[in-house]
Amino acid sequence: MRLAVQLAALALATPLAAQTTLRTFAPPQPAFGAERFGSALAAIGDANNDGVGDYAIGSGQDIFFDPGRVTVVSGLDGSSIRQVFGLHFGQEFGERIKSVGDADGDGVGDFLAHGSARNAQVADGISEVRLVSGGSGATLRSLQNSTTGNYQNATRRFLGGGEDLDGDAVPDFGVTGYWSNVDRTTRLYSGATLAPSQELGLAPQPSSDGLFAMLGDLDGDARSEVAYTSRSSGAWLVHITSGATGGILRTCTPSPALASPGVFELDLVALGDVNGDGVGDLALGGAQAGRVHVFSGANAAQLRTHASNEAGAKFGFALAGGADCDADGVGDLIVGAPLSGAGGSQRGAISVFSGRTGALLFARSGEQDGERFGWSVSAAGDTDGDGFDELLVGAPLWDLSSSPINGQQIGRVLLISPCPLPAREVGAAKLNSLGCLPALSWSGNASQSNASPFTIVAANVLNQKTGTFYYGLGAPVNVPFQGGTLSAPAPRRRTPYQSSGGSSSGSDCSGAFSFNFNAHIASGVDSTLVSTTRVVGQFWSRDPADPFNTNLTSGVEFVICP
Repeated sequence: MRLAVQLAALALATPLAAQTTLRTFAPPQPAFGAERFGSALAAIGDANNDGVGDYAIGSGQDIFFDPGRVTVVSGLDGSSIRQVFGLHFGQEFGERIKSVGDADGDGVGDFLAHGSARNAQVADGISEVRLVSGGSGATLRSLQNSTTGNYQNATRRFLGGGEDLDGDAVPDFGVTGYWSNVDRTTRLYSGATLAPSQELGLAPQPSSDGLFAMLGDLDGDARSEVAYTSRSSGAWLVHITSGATGGILRTCTPSPALASPGVFELDLVALGDVNGDGVGDLALGGAQAGRVHVFSGANAAQLRTHASNEAGAKFGFALAGGADCDADGVGDLIVGAPLSGAGGSQRGAISVFSGRTGALLFARSGEQDGERFGWSVSAAGDTDGDGFDELLVGAPLWDLSSSPINGQQIGRVLLISPCPLPAREVGAAKLNSLGCLPALSWSGNASQSNASPFTIVAANVLNQKTGTFYYGLGAPVNVPFQGGTLSAPAPRRRTPYQSSGGSSSGSDCSGAFSFNFNAHIASGVDSTLVSTTRVVGQFWSRDPADPFNTNLTSGVEFVICP
């Protein structure tokens, strides 16, 4: 597949506040000091049996007299279901969380939580990786250091899990720690027993630097594969290893080369199948370079690259896959840029890209200087039942103005609906017989229930000519047709004919067409136009001097929201 580069114009992208904030999660009690609520996120399923998925949110406290915590919050109303605390003051427990699937068989997803005491006031340097039941909050497994330094510098990116590595139908996981000054070891553990697994040959392997993701079964051997990073001549690579043998199946090479000062500038996630070949794919983010590279899990080919046009935004610092934000059946990619200056100073931003096409679906920035919106991101599932997956975004340095200690880093998390989704232009317009190129534009958003207009306009067309807006459902086809480009897929629906107007005599390009598609939806004339439906439409009009007696505008692609 030809390499595609997508520029994420974080400051000038599609409307930054267009998407709906469904819910804001905040710490459940008055915070003291640097709460940093939203340092890490994980969707864990329905923890309180109310039929709505819930979330684990980490507070990586940065003060020595607080151990840190993970709060399990209700996806229904944002209330606190339970809290899980660190063991010792200064542990910063909850600074990293990883969802791992249902390890204890209670039907609720479980999660890994990590905390490492790097504060000088903490004598024992306790560091712990804990496998926690999402349903009960109980500790299922615990890995603690036996000497100061174990897991000491492990970051949230050094936790991985959720796939079955040993074939026992229980999700397994891995952890990387600095066991010594030179030994950076990735160790894989059985979710059922905590027995170390050496089947992948990743321990010890100092060059791996511990960044890894579990991809699912890519080769049909009933064992999940693992992708991990390594450096070669200062550039980062991603190796996909066999779940059965541990051998390297293929190596992904970012182009241009992704050089980074350290693993802390990277993130690696599994995406699911974004290119339709039946094999899961993956993405590697390089925050220092401001790029995200998407690779095929089948052959390691680079499918596309997303790049920021804002220096220093840390675009690619946090990644998440699996959220189908545009309801096309393919998971999309969420990219965090927590130092973006869009709209202010270090407010942070996120960009959401279509998994199917790589196109920018929408972007959004933070609302407060310094809040670092996009530090953590996660797929949230379809929480409101509208057919569109929501997303979670953490802003751990957000300041709650009503806090007893104003000016401290309290943090918050937003649950964001992708709707309304902005429309985009597809295909190309056809020059008419006078050499004029029709210009397509629109205003508003497509909605099944919103009475506000979604008006599509074609300007610069021949005056006093008959035309119609026609459309089809599905992805654009963009095929040659009568000297132009046909974008709407078959079968195509035709709306009532209208006159282009313009000059009452002579022949010029003063004509225009206009069509309110939301009114068309509300009329009920087409019962297929419901929420989640993808529509591609364009204007056709008569052009007597054209060999085909026809003129076509470019197409507009949009998704109907509730």
